[in-house]
Amino acid sequence: MVLRWEKASREQLLQVALHEDCENDYKYKACSILQYQRHLNKADHLQEIVYLFAKGLIVSEIAKVLSISHQHVEKIINQKELWRTRLFKEMNSIRRIIQ
Repeated sequence: MVLRWEKASREQLLQVALHEDCENDYKYKACSILQYQRHLNKADHLQEIVYLFAKGLIVSEIAKVLSISHQHVEKIINQKELWRTRLFKEMNSIRRIIQ
């Protein structure tokens, strides 16, 4: 089985890094990706959250896509009041359909 590094979950990367009997190059790559993801998780992911929320994804889907906590996504959405933007767009869409 071939691991697609760009689509690997955190659990899969940890499995390779810590438990798999494989070449050190694979373990190093898994650790590098985990470290990069950790660096990304320190940022607030605002741009990605706004984009995914605008596409219509729900909080749990956004959290899964970005590999961050559900609570963090909700916090950003509430802080930036993104739900108001979505609600406004949905209301306008409904108005256009009705008219």
